[in-house]
Amino acid sequence: PHTLRHTYATEYYKQTKDIETLRRILGHSDISTTTIYITLANIDVENGMKSFKGFL
Repeated sequence: PHTLRHTYATEYYKQTKDIETLRRILGHSDISTTTIYITLANIDVENGMKSFKGFL
C-alpha cells in the first residue's frame, strides 16, 4: 500500500505540479512531508533527461 501511495503522489505531482492539493489528498498537515514526493518526482525527471541525451 505504501509503494502505491508513493507512486500515486509522484505521478500526480509530475503531471500537475500542484503541491498544495497533493498535500491535502495525502492528508499531510506539514507541507515538508509532501516535498519528499516532489524530490522523487524531480529525480525521475532528471534521470529521464539523462537518458534522452544519449539519443542526441
